[in-house]
Amino acid sequence: MDELKHVAVIGGGIMGGGIAAFFANNGIPASLFDIEKKLAINCIKNLTDPKARIPLLYTQKNARLIKPYSVEELEVLKDADMIVEVVPEVMDIKKDIDRKSTRLNSSHIPLSRMPSSA
Repeated sequence: MDELKHVAVIGGGIMGGGIAAFFANNGIPASLFDIEKKLAINCIKNLTDPKARIPLLYTQKNARLIKPYSVEELEVLKDADMIVEVVPEVMDIKKDIDRKSTRLNSSHIPLSRMPSSA
């Protein structure tokens, strides 16, 4: 892989949102997954909140590079060049995400797992 064209971030909390924002700010589209799609949508809205001390997205245009999904829509992982997993350190959640993502992820897609708190 020469360059990243699409990143999938599983976990739409503060850390997952920040990671998705990092890629979007650098022009790389990101898919952001959370337990429910509305939680991923709220995460993206919070990234552009003008009242935030430090907004994580530089522009509203960058927010359009982040697409929200629920974890039931993980088939989008097949289109990713990289997967970043940042779900809470709750074994039932981690095992469920691992089972679903492993089934869809081919071995050529790098997977990064980061610890996150609940």
